Amino acid sequence: EITITPYTTTEFSVAGVHLLFQYANVIYIPYCSSDAYVGHTDATAENAWLNLQGMRTVKEIIRTAGIQEDSTIFLAGSGAGSRGAMLLLDQLEPSGILPKGCEVRGIFDSGAWTDMKMYKNGRFTKDDPIVAVSTEDPFAEEDEEDEFADVEDENYSFRQQAQQGYRFYRPSLPKACADTYPTQKWKCLMPEYLLPTLQNDFYLINNEFDFAQMNNNFGYTEFPRLPTTKDRLYYALNLRGRIKKLNEKLVSLGKTVFAPACPMHNLFLVDELMFTKAGANQTSKEGGISLKDHLQQWLLKNITQPHIKDDCTGFGCGATCPW
Repeated sequence: EITITPYTTTEFSVAGVHLLFQYANVIYIPYCSSDAYVGHTDATAENAWLNLQGMRTVKEIIRTAGIQEDSTIFLAGSGAGSRGAMLLLDQLEPSGILPKGCEVRGIFDSGAWTDMKMYKNGRFTKDDPIVAVSTEDPFAEEDEEDEFADVEDENYSFRQQAQQGYRFYRPSLPKACADTYPTQKWKCLMPEYLLPTLQNDFYLINNEFDFAQMNNNFGYTEFPRLPTTKDRLYYALNLRGRIKKLNEKLVSLGKTVFAPACPMHNLFLVDELMFTKAGANQTSKEGGISLKDHLQQWLLKNITQPHIKDDCTGFGCGATCPW
């Protein structure tokens, strides 16, 4: 069921943020298409199961929502929802489904996957050049044998997911991304490649230790706990380096990023996590800015610091991480 309701504080109860949406309407689209909202294909006689309509569903809902001219539209999502919002951000205006004068902005929470090998296929050591690893050694004893190293798992790398997703979902793509990767269009389903090509403004929440991304790359659930071997720790730190590089690139392109060094995922789904801070003093835990306050600045187009991050070393080193 799709509902279009006036914004109320009972739906999004984070103190302060709701004031900026007090005259808005909220369209909540449940995740029932199982395709990260990017499917754009019909079933056939040969493939009756291949009926993936996520992108078409979102576009049709927006087209028939009664949006007025000169409105501001925020495409927002967490996890899979954010990936769908990313792919649609630059496609709503060219599609002709919006009234005249509408502005489209994106709010993407915890979906900016990077194209990094799975743990079993890409080992790292403390000498890897991607990031400077903390000199503190949390492991006084020798590592135990890694019983997971050679086990075949059911997880696919995000590259494999993007390649297979492009094949089965057949999504329409933003023109700038399709033009950037004409022979590798699957990259437009990989946020690391898609996000730098987006033209419309967006706000990205991209935890430097996003535990959903780490769990997928490890092939089993380990995070948000401390990695249990040196090898896994170095992998996690190098993945953080890849995430940091993406964040820095996006900021250089004029986008806004909130990136605590915490093992978290989907901050929008838990009210308390909207008060997570980044940039606080590592000793006193003072200073920094919360996600709530930083998002408020962006919504009002009053950003003074487009990249909020923790300057620290070690796994989950943010001064105010909730766990």
